[in-house]
Amino acid sequence: MAAPKTPREFPFVFFRHGPWGYPDEIESIHVSLVFAADVPVDVRDAIEASAPEPIGSFRWPLSGLMTFGPGEGERFDALVGAAYRANDDVTSRAYVQRCADALDAWLLATHARAPLTCVLGWFGELRTDPWAAWSASVAADRVLPRLVTVLADAERGLVTRTLTSLQGIDPRLDDEVRQIYRRLTGEALPEL
Repeated sequence: MAAPKTPREFPFVFFRHGPWGYPDEIESIHVSLVFAADVPVDVRDAIEASAPEPIGSFRWPLSGLMTFGPGEGERFDALVGAAYRANDDVTSRAYVQRCADALDAWLLATHARAPLTCVLGWFGELRTDPWAAWSASVAADRVLPRLVTVLADAERGLVTRTLTSLQGIDPRLDDEVRQIYRRLTGEALPEL
């Protein structure tokens, strides 16, 4: 399943979508999937079971929010290399991109099971491919209202991690994200 190419095809907001860098730029990965509605346990299990290597360490802190990343002490770059490096790889960019393509396909399949509002987090530099650019342009209307609902009863650490992951994506979002954080916690959003 190939990644969508035009705004009409983009099924959900996906910040930081785009080509990945070399493995030293992907040492760590921490991603949050914000779903359009609460996800039943059997669907959560199916989503986790269908994840490509090396995605794991799933957590569902809320029924509409899943996070994942490497396990304690694991380095994501090493896991990607072990799962996707072929003997004939001349550069690491080829196997890193194979992993990115597998994750794109999994996220699209996940969206078919349980509609996603957005993908937050990721790693490395901010990417500006068409999907990421479109995502930044629609985030205020499509993402922020759902985040307020999902995070309304969340513990402060989760609210902080989730909302700080939006900092710097688009200046138009920064003020709104700070206001949401203050509304949910009564405090100022920590700066990155």
